[in-house]
Amino acid sequence: RLYHPIRYYMETLALQSRRCNVVACGYSVANAQQSRVGRRKKIEVIPNAMSVLPDLPPLERQKLRSSLTKRDEGVILITVGRLIPDKGYSDMLIAFEKISRTNPEVSLLIVGNGDLKDTLQEQIRSLGIEGRAFLLGPQDDIPSLLSASDMYISASHREGMSMSLLEAMAAGLPTVTTDVGDASMMFTDATGILVEPHNPDHLADAVNALLSDPARMKSMGRAAREHLMAHYGLEM
Repeated sequence: RLYHPIRYYMETLALQSRRCNVVACGYSVANAQQSRVGRRKKIEVIPNAMSVLPDLPPLERQKLRSSLTKRDEGVILITVGRLIPDKGYSDMLIAFEKISRTNPEVSLLIVGNGDLKDTLQEQIRSLGIEGRAFLLGPQDDIPSLLSASDMYISASHREGMSMSLLEAMAAGLPTVTTDVGDASMMFTDATGILVEPHNPDHLADAVNALLSDPARMKSMGRAAREHLMAHYGLEM
């Protein structure tokens, strides 16, 4: 919707100028734009960065969890992003329906707004996961929502260096995400699980595997936060 041929042409000329140094916020973004810059110029990559997010006090955390899911117990999965096709939310809901068959106490929070809101709400109804999957809309306190959750999941079909994934790492959450964009560079086997995109079954199986191993979830969350501090921290 933001594309305009004249603006695109002018931007390309500027990028190719010898006086213009080009910086990308991630390696997949740099690769995608390299043809516009030309072979004689290298795009410098300065990855996105993130500070460690604080944990909520236990009582405040429990109160927020209960207000979000209307439950006092159970694991909370969370994802954050615009409600657009590229984010793969339809795949996620299909995966979550499978997850909830094995783990009926699990809830899913989807944070964000977009054109697919009504479509996704109808899919939630048709899958029979109302009261377990929640469209929260746009929120102004993402760090608190992440701190109140237990696992981050993403079903994206396309990404760059995802700020949402960095935020999940900063909050110390174990993560299951599709292997798109820079995800394979951001995560190790100790800090997250990568699955192929467009495959709800694989996403569900990976989440269920983590849910069955709470000790691994905790160690993965700690390792993710440490990895972020070492490689993507603002203090570097």
